[in-house]
Amino acid sequence: MLDFAQSIANIANKPITKDFGSFKSLLSFGYYWQAQDLEYLQDLGREIFILHPLFVDKHLCAEDLRYEIGTEFGVAWLLAYMLTPLLENTSSALKDVLKTLDIGYLASESNIAEEELEEISAHLHMQSFGIVLGSELAAHLNASEIAQILGTLGKCEAVHFIMPELTDSITPQIIESSVRSQLTACEELPESNGHYVYMRPFSAHAAAQQDLPQAAQLPLLQCPPLFAPALKLQDNKRVRLCFEGKQIEALCMRAPQLKGTIALLYLPQAQIKGYPYRQVEVKV
Repeated sequence: MLDFAQSIANIANKPITKDFGSFKSLLSFGYYWQAQDLEYLQDLGREIFILHPLFVDKHLCAEDLRYEIGTEFGVAWLLAYMLTPLLENTSSALKDVLKTLDIGYLASESNIAEEELEEISAHLHMQSFGIVLGSELAAHLNASEIAQILGTLGKCEAVHFIMPELTDSITPQIIESSVRSQLTACEELPESNGHYVYMRPFSAHAAAQQDLPQAAQLPLLQCPPLFAPALKLQDNKRVRLCFEGKQIEALCMRAPQLKGTIALLYLPQAQIKGYPYRQVEVKV
């Protein structure tokens, strides 16, 4: 995560903070929000626009756009497509690559409609705003390309970056000058068929936020109703999750309040490495 953040800071030539600041509008990309943080910011009158594969309660944000797992590279370019007309002094290199992209394809494969992006851009127009980034972007296969796009957008005065998962703020160390040769077009996006889990570190704080038992047995699989519905998973029953050539046993906890098809898999922090989404085979 630090290398990812440092790259963005260097390219944009501006710091990345861990605090939400005083921005009226926040555009969130790849960051998993806790409900209490959204409630706090909403009480302060902030507008929050969230892009993430998981659902967010509609009453906690101005807009919630869900993209398909693995399509962050395409989503980064869609953000550039959305923001470039609003920003002054946008990089000519960025505009040149945008001209070569099939925006319709990126929007379709990532499951984000161009009309939805236009709604967000109408709110951000002529404002200084913060872009909230999550650490999962740093674990993506195209993390360096995503950092290049975001850093180039950050050269514009109106754009500021926030990474709440940082321990300390990041300041630029080297100003990147050769951005033109490093920007890479996104020509193809992966598909995400099957059952997916989102790995989360278990803690007392997470338990309180997600209505989990404080002394939960790990691994714990919190399942929305649409996760593997054909298997009719039951509360407090163990299931086997097979992925990447290994198998783990998890305690199933049904969560009717969760929307979507992605289950939350709670593990000890030390066991979570890399991109947090995993395609799994579920055995009962």
